[in-house]
Amino acid sequence: MRRALTHLLDGWGVNILDVPDPAEALALIEEIGLPPDFVLIDARAGDEEAGLALMQDLARRHGPLPARLLTATRAEPLRLRALRAGVPLLYKPLDTGLLQRYVASAARRD
Repeated sequence: MRRALTHLLDGWGVNILDVPDPAEALALIEEIGLPPDFVLIDARAGDEEAGLALMQDLARRHGPLPARLLTATRAEPLRLRALRAGVPLLYKPLDTGLLQRYVASAARRD
């Protein structure tokens, strides 16, 4: 899924930092020295908490960032945790038109 998302976003002209886990993401963002314009976290079922924790860590370091947590989990507890964390959910199967609108909206904020 990550590879497909990378190709899709690259085709839209988006610069991608494709990293497999939160620790690598934080390290790469710190190395670059700039916060991302948009964060898309593809969470495997049962691993959504790591994505939410990453977003909270990024927000502490860089302030609020446009972001979406991509998940197949539609359980109410996850929706509520994401709401409290300020991270909107985007559900699988992915609506690419909706993702494109989110990315374009984040680009306009700059």
